[in-house]
Amino acid sequence: MAGIYKDILDEDRQALFNISSDKWRHLNDYFTSFADGMSRRNMNHSLILNFKKDGHGCSKACEYCNWRNSSFTKELCHPSYTSLANFLKDFWGYRVTFSGGGDPLYDYENFKLTLKNLSDEVKTLGFLPCLITREYETAVDAQGLFHQISFSVDSKNGDARYAMEEIYARKIVTIVYDPARPLTFYKDLYDYFAPSVSHMIIRQDMNELWMCSDPALQIKLKRNILLAMFRAMNARVQFLPGEACLDAYYLMGKEERLGRDLFAPDRVR
Repeated sequence: MAGIYKDILDEDRQALFNISSDKWRHLNDYFTSFADGMSRRNMNHSLILNFKKDGHGCSKACEYCNWRNSSFTKELCHPSYTSLANFLKDFWGYRVTFSGGGDPLYDYENFKLTLKNLSDEVKTLGFLPCLITREYETAVDAQGLFHQISFSVDSKNGDARYAMEEIYARKIVTIVYDPARPLTFYKDLYDYFAPSVSHMIIRQDMNELWMCSDPALQIKLKRNILLAMFRAMNARVQFLPGEACLDAYYLMGKEERLGRDLFAPDRVR
């Protein structure tokens, strides 16, 4: 919106609005500030949790992990109520995601009270706590804390679906797109999970964002064929672009970060 006002010529401004240049600059500054604020209010807000005092708190070895080698998640990390309230005070969404760092359900027996307190605090502030995890069986015990549980999956899922069938919270599965896999892999995965979840999300690999144009274009074309196949099936499948993670806001303890600060290649490795 601010850009539209900037592009109006002086003579058009005077004819349309009959206001001085100084007032026009003030109005433009206001709309620029307002647009920036609206962007912040509508972006996803996530809590980066790590329940390991020294190291990466996750028992899995996901093929697509952006956190294992990150310098940001090498120590115990969860926010205080004050940090949480400040982080969410300008957020106009309704879901707050408990996400990586480590897996939020890592060492659950020792940290379940901490997790419950965080969930209660998010609810007290007027939001719905949502979880992203690979700890399928532990999620059965923790499900009462969350409005929605997103299960990250890859080619090593074991009996994940059967654990999900015991969960009454809203469930989705998320998989990072790998162009080396055939279309049948994703169709079989969808058929496997569809009876247990509301929908499946195919997420763009963050590393794809830093590729040169030709390989990235080839990946995009393959992915579009896959998504077209799911549309033809009327399947409950959504695509999540990497930019959604880059533009999201993350809280790590007391520190607030934009996704672009966390996922750039020199920050991840």
